[in-house]
Amino acid sequence: MMAVIIVLPQDHFVCALCLETLKEPVTIPCGHNYCLKCIRDCWQHTQQHYRCPQCTESFFSKPTLSKNPLLADILEKLKAPEHDSTLPGTIAGPGDVPCDVCSERKQVAIQTCLTCLASYCETHLQTHQECEALKKHKLDKPTRNLQQRICSKHNSLLEIYCKTDQCGICHLCVVTEHKNHTLVMSDTEREEKQVEVKATLLEVKRRLNEREKKLSEITAAMAMLRISASMEIQETENRFSDLRWSIERTCWKLTEQIREVERKEIEKAEAIKQQLEKESEELERGHTELSELLKTDDDIQFLKNFSSFYVIPGDEDALRVTVDVKFSAEDQRKEMSHLKEYLDKISQWKFEKCTQYGSESPVFILQP
Repeated sequence: MMAVIIVLPQDHFVCALCLETLKEPVTIPCGHNYCLKCIRDCWQHTQQHYRCPQCTESFFSKPTLSKNPLLADILEKLKAPEHDSTLPGTIAGPGDVPCDVCSERKQVAIQTCLTCLASYCETHLQTHQECEALKKHKLDKPTRNLQQRICSKHNSLLEIYCKTDQCGICHLCVVTEHKNHTLVMSDTEREEKQVEVKATLLEVKRRLNEREKKLSEITAAMAMLRISASMEIQETENRFSDLRWSIERTCWKLTEQIREVERKEIEKAEAIKQQLEKESEELERGHTELSELLKTDDDIQFLKNFSSFYVIPGDEDALRVTVDVKFSAEDQRKEMSHLKEYLDKISQWKFEKCTQYGSESPVFILQP
């Protein structure tokens, strides 16, 4: 026959006089229990009326102080799990939810009772599994910080969400402070908000992908711009290498122009790149926060965090910026081949950004 496991709050077995676990428990006529020595010492100097230290009920004759065998047996059974190393379960560590009934060596809780508002190890949970009345209690996986799910005013479970005040409430709050408010079950509200979070998560992922793609495009464009600029400089220098001072001077001016255009474009590209990297970091952080929010098991904690959850930035200007990467001085090279006398004049030409026929992206063309 399976032994009955007694699960009662520890303060039921504390002597009101010494505030320690009852030793040789005795029960006086009013029903209160004391240590035999404590109540005997309390009444030692009483001559006429004997009173209960707790309820102050008076007895005209001194009650007989006899050990309560049933209560003593219960106390022995309560002590057994604490010292029996063969009991199932493990000692609760820093990251575990401890059993609320174990008094000294607390075992790891395997379930939390949302009716009792307490967590139980395998041994102390047996009462809920065997007692018909306790079988109706609502059990959940071990819950840390259970106090956060309890109404501070009514000491009841927070199962309802008030949309008006945006907070979790218990069934007693419904008819008091939150009367006539818009109410919904917390799990129902979570399901609705979870849909919004998932949709936002998808949008964050989409925008993150866009920025990653744009970053790749800009990085490639910057490389092409550098290559194009370098190629144009080299071509210009080759054209001017056989000329004397006037050509050397013109070459220098054109080189400086190209470098200036390159510098400005690179600065612009670097600024856009930094902005996109920053936005990507923000979106990464938002993605992580939203992912962690979805992992929250506690409905109330989820809804509490949801009210301040990550908002997607609205600036999309950086995605519309393009980097111009091509140079062309073909007209200049033709003029230099035929008209040496125009070299001084040519040195005053400028690079202008133009879109060539048949080309989608503009190029920088040296023009008079």
